[in-house]
Amino acid sequence: MALAIPIISSEVSQLPDQTHGALTPPEHRSSAPPHEQVNASLKSSENPSLNHISDPEIVNPLNESPTSKMREEIRIELRRRWHEIREGELSRTLRWAWDSDSSYGMLSVGMLSVDSSVKSGAAAVKSELLGKFCNKPTTLYWAHSAQRNDRCPRYIWGCIYKEWFRCHDYKPRMDFEHFFANPVRITSTGPTTIFDILETHEYLHNQTSLLLDKIRRGELEKSRMSACLSPQNYKLSPTCRAIIIVLDKLASREDDKFFSGGYISLDEEVQKQNVLMVRTGDESGLSEPINFESVRERALPLARPDLNPHDGIEAIRVTLATAVGFVVDLQRREELAFPESAPSSAVDRALGPTPHHPKESSASTTNADEWVDKLMEIADDEGVDNVWEVRMAVSTVNAMHRGESRPFEIGLYFGNSWR
Repeated sequence: MALAIPIISSEVSQLPDQTHGALTPPEHRSSAPPHEQVNASLKSSENPSLNHISDPEIVNPLNESPTSKMREEIRIELRRRWHEIREGELSRTLRWAWDSDSSYGMLSVGMLSVDSSVKSGAAAVKSELLGKFCNKPTTLYWAHSAQRNDRCPRYIWGCIYKEWFRCHDYKPRMDFEHFFANPVRITSTGPTTIFDILETHEYLHNQTSLLLDKIRRGELEKSRMSACLSPQNYKLSPTCRAIIIVLDKLASREDDKFFSGGYISLDEEVQKQNVLMVRTGDESGLSEPINFESVRERALPLARPDLNPHDGIEAIRVTLATAVGFVVDLQRREELAFPESAPSSAVDRALGPTPHHPKESSASTTNADEWVDKLMEIADDEGVDNVWEVRMAVSTVNAMHRGESRPFEIGLYFGNSWR
């Protein structure tokens, strides 16, 4: 049975190849604020493309085969959907990982919280939290002085997330928890000086390295951590040992923006917020020493009484945007110098997409093209109505040919108050 698609126009124009989700390149993004995009998406009665159930033109395919150009447009939309689904799952996972309130948040199972007992080894750190240091080029230590009532405002993560995508040309490596940094929240009794933070980092990094060694030797063969942290896909980057980020003060008050009815501009905040980049002194695994000269002209006053040239600690204060770009470039340099350290090409099954059709499962864990091939094959055999993702793609393609905007996806767990 050939794929029957409701073609609504005899003149078919090529749609842009949007292969990513919430953080698409600027030329493919809507300029409307998030609340306007959300409101538009909810007005399905005014937008036929969203009435997937009640619109007979969408639900009931015409008895004619689509042109090859139309099929390619649907394939483009499905490929975009593949990346959108995986990006959405990544943002959901990271949202919880950067949550200082949740039991699944910042290294308290999400965001790790450290006090004075951690550095001495008096308090054990959960293995699942140590695993979060893997596949990150650096670690961000969130000083107590930069918290609000012991909370770490999550818009900082939003700033990093968006800038990280931009630095990777909107195509970052997302599989197996790859991200810019692992956050560590410092409690009111935790380390306060840069020297003490560096000691804490050395201890946590060493504990993570020991955990990975035990997994490689098979000593934790029956543990859940052994199954999760496969040595092929989870690695401790040498850059993570060599450089840390310290967030020691907030440039803005998040609650002021909310109470005034405004929205947080992540692009503005990432340039306004500043952080410290600190060399740890252990660069033995790097191709060459870290050098801050490339960003020296953008340096801000250190404003730290515990940092002076006689301490032997090299640090520089820069904007958060500069720090993200510097670390991304450092990671690229090391991967070029040591190709074997580059991420594996394996696909992380945890990011999806989740199958909606029994025959779809074999394609949900491979790559975008194979997933699209499988969906189109099922739709050819069983009809568009029986393959949810294809049905959605057809609806979107038809809507765009009617001159309508792409429906705005809510559910990416990014932040409806951010833009």
